[in-house]
Amino acid sequence: MDFANGLMLLGGALALIGLSWCASAWWYGRKVETLQRKLDKLRQVAAMNAQQTRRQIAQLQHELATRPRIKVTTATEAKQSAADDRRTALERELDAAPQAARPANGFADTQPLPAMT
Repeated sequence: MDFANGLMLLGGALALIGLSWCASAWWYGRKVETLQRKLDKLRQVAAMNAQQTRRQIAQLQHELATRPRIKVTTATEAKQSAADDRRTALERELDAAPQAARPANGFADTQPLPAMT
């Protein structure tokens, strides 16, 4: 009887193991299918976002290509350019101003002030 009881115990244990395996395969199979659907949806959304990003990049590149070019200068170059512009304006102003005749010694003649009465 001990052998028969042992066989029945072994058979019951194997049946429980098989039943547990089937139940867990069914349970976790459902979970895996749900996660697979979510993953597929995320991949689809990521693909759409990537496509939209590519379109936006292409649009921005097109806008940059059609935009007129502007010379980018550094701060020191801008200051130098402004100083050059001021110097040129002053030189033009000096060239345009009539120059008074100076005496040969370089100094203007001293003139007496009128008497104050």
